Amino acid sequence: MAALPAGSRAELVFMGDGKAKAALAAQAEAAPLPDGVRIVFVPQGPVSAAKALMATAHVGIVSLMPDVVRYAYPSKTATYAQAGLPMLVICGQRSGHRATYWSRSAAPRR
Repeated sequence: MAALPAGSRAELVFMGDGKAKAALAAQAEAAPLPDGVRIVFVPQGPVSAAKALMATAHVGIVSLMPDVVRYAYPSKTATYAQAGLPMLVICGQRSGHRATYWSRSAAPRR
């Protein structure tokens, strides 16, 4: 996020209370972010709240631990696809895949 061009406006929202939350929050707090860029953490909520949040997003991020991609994808992958939300899928180097941007349509959602 710190590498965004000057004048960019962006918000990265993490929803949930997973085991990586504390470490991510500490990294976000220490990150030098430009004006107009912020990182937000919201608590885990019902599926309806997650879907409402997704409806405001431009892209959903799916990060996979090394070797997980060989066996499964997180359920949010299907939820993003069902909502028509473009995805940035990030896999470990050993997965044999590269980070991929997927979108059903090249047109913006808004």
